[in-house]
Amino acid sequence: MSGDRGRRPIGDLLDEVEQDLQELDPADTLVALRAVWHAFCVTGAAGELLSICADPDTYGPLWANAEPVVSTAVRTVETAPSLKASFSTEINPAGGPGDRLDDQAAHEVHRRILKVAATIHAYLPRVAEEARREGDWQVCRQAEVLAGELIDVYEGRLRSFLNPWRTSFGPGTIRIRGQGHGQGRGGGTSATKNTNKKRKKKRKR
Repeated sequence: MSGDRGRRPIGDLLDEVEQDLQELDPADTLVALRAVWHAFCVTGAAGELLSICADPDTYGPLWANAEPVVSTAVRTVETAPSLKASFSTEINPAGGPGDRLDDQAAHEVHRRILKVAATIHAYLPRVAEEARREGDWQVCRQAEVLAGELIDVYEGRLRSFLNPWRTSFGPGTIRIRGQGHGQGRGGGTSATKNTNKKRKKKRKR
């Protein structure tokens, strides 16, 4: 790819953040949440790269649904009380609008995005369990749900809560109201089971 001197393949960046989440101690809340934040950022960069350099009909809609989820996840993690200092990252993967990924290469990046999202989703409950601050616990739980949404998107279900075409929810699906801020342990979500209870009450009448 042109102009990529000093820039790393996105697959390497994805592998690196996945390894960090597998090795870092979840009891170190500051380090753990910074790693989660960085993993969401790298996943977003990979999704955007796919939408630009791979088949736009396949990866364009995926990124359209994934982008608001990733953005919300990044902002949510940034609100964690343990992350007092501001921080930033520069993700500059190899590739650009003038470069193309063939189907095989795109599929491999897609697979690694899913692996990182699944790793984030599995790691956050461990961080939450060790968190000493209520605010950190809440952030972990909110970000865990968002990681699950990201998995849904890249598995092709397009179940993002920000997807305007999503009208039906299957068993166990959680609907998120809002975008991750100001939600308590029981706030901001409603399960499909609640809807089913309302339907049963109507039938009794």
